[in-house]
Amino acid sequence: MSTNFRRGSEPPPLADKSLKPPFSTPLERKHAMLTTAMVILFLAGIALGCLFSPHIPLPKL
Repeated sequence: MSTNFRRGSEPPPLADKSLKPPFSTPLERKHAMLTTAMVILFLAGIALGCLFSPHIPLPKL
């Protein structure tokens, strides 16, 4: 039996309704999209650099 739930007590409080949802303003959404795009472009640049630069030696184990 779980000891976390006690029959005689009241249930735990629900989530705080005063908190705003994530990305609730257009500016936050814009910043999230820009950050996501920058990360994707950064990773794509690394992948393309590795594909088209075979003279870079791989680390030896």
